[in-house]
Amino acid sequence: MNTTPLSVIERLRGDVTDRPPADVASAARLRTTLADGVARAVGGHDASTTLVVRASDLRRTNTGTGPASTLGRTRGALVGVLVRLLSVGVVANPWGDAITAWRASSPHDPLLAALDHLDDDEHARLRADVVAHATILVDALAGIDPRWLPRSGVRARVSLAGSRLELHDAIDLMIGVNGSHASICLLDVTTAALDADDDRVARFHALVQTLRTSRSPRRSALFSSATGELRVLDVDHELLQQAARDVLAQVRRRVTP
Repeated sequence: MNTTPLSVIERLRGDVTDRPPADVASAARLRTTLADGVARAVGGHDASTTLVVRASDLRRTNTGTGPASTLGRTRGALVGVLVRLLSVGVVANPWGDAITAWRASSPHDPLLAALDHLDDDEHARLRADVVAHATILVDALAGIDPRWLPRSGVRARVSLAGSRLELHDAIDLMIGVNGSHASICLLDVTTAALDADDDRVARFHALVQTLRTSRSPRRSALFSSATGELRVLDVDHELLQQAARDVLAQVRRRVTP
């Protein structure tokens, strides 16, 4: 018996012989739901203002400000780079490879300047933290089959309700292709432990992907590089409707005095 634990990608991809037919009907209904909801929420407010909702808006926890959050955001950026590197190959030196790739792809990122000004203790703490996260990521993501067409850092922008609402999103990792059966799987990687807010984020990713392509993904998942926890949500019409309600709740909070 093979007792080797499945990787995150294998668990996300699941049984390829048991894929549901592609949902090509939900996107139009979701657009109508969102347009009607925005019209009711905005009412007489300035129609020329575009409301932008991002996945981060659906995380209600406050991570704070100042040096600690700068370190946290720097760690998150480096982990994001590692996800990108692991999607296309092996990472032998997580810290060095991540720093090199980050400087090459985003040389003017303000967080790089912050990184360069860390004192020795902060630098050592950040490096140890990134290496610890990398250890969990490598076990989870190493060896992704290129036939699954992995794409990292997939950005999307969807305009709705006559441009009164825009949804902005970035998927850490996406596998699969659109076809007659649901195949696309989405993965959000966070450096924090998973909590209830993350389900809203996973639903948001599925919603944006559905609106962007007019086909619903098969799954939307969350992975913590801090704990190794994986949460996988199967995407169906009810999940997408809840995602639309999440977005409209955010819109109402924005426009309510």
